Amino acid sequence: MTASLEWLILLCQITEITHPHPNPPLEGEGILSEGEGIFSLLPLQGGGREGDGVRKRNAMLICDKVELMEAMMSEFKAKRMIQSYEVRISAPAARVFPLLCPVREYDWIDGWTCNLIYSDSGVAERNCIFQTDREGQGRRTWVVSHYEPNRAIGFVIFQDDLGVIGYDLYLSENGDGTSNLRITQSITGLNPAGNAAIDALPKDLVRQHWTFLEKALNHYLLTGEMLSSASHQ
Repeated sequence: MTASLEWLILLCQITEITHPHPNPPLEGEGILSEGEGIFSLLPLQGGGREGDGVRKRNAMLICDKVELMEAMMSEFKAKRMIQSYEVRISAPAARVFPLLCPVREYDWIDGWTCNLIYSDSGVAERNCIFQTDREGQGRRTWVVSHYEPNRAIGFVIFQDDLGVIGYDLYLSENGDGTSNLRITQSITGLNPAGNAAIDALPKDLVRQHWTFLEKALNHYLLTGEMLSSASHQ
């Protein structure tokens, strides 16, 4: 745990103590009543009902919480990588869209696995939740954040404690029985380790990922069969 995080936890536990208790306790009793904060058992150091001990101790603890939080947050600045890529699909959007689903991807993506956590319909829908755990990626929790049949689907993906990924897919018709699929991915680091992971990613990550998926999706739409990932080796 970093020092900044430790201070943030400490800050969240401190109750408002910038003013002395309206009925200061006797010497030797706690400044704050039980449950009011981490200093609830802090003894007075003299002053009795005069409250001098309370005021002296409070003076040592008073801080501007807003400024302290801003100072801590300024120590970390999140990085974000945004990439887009567009592919041409040999079918209209109405045939493509249902396949952009964690359940239907078993039909056309070789090696795809997921754990469907929640879906009323059993397939992709708004607020559907599923998880993946792939080698090199770790566990990811996906939430369908946008669902517009035959036009767009979007996901918010939580990557362990490293980052949050926005993954949006948009379909547009070409008017000739084909469609274009535009993929936009944004990755935001949640901490220094997340930022470092972003720095290590290739600048054409989405293109690399969809080089095979474009072929696999088109192959399935044309033949009804899954394209082996071995063909991409």
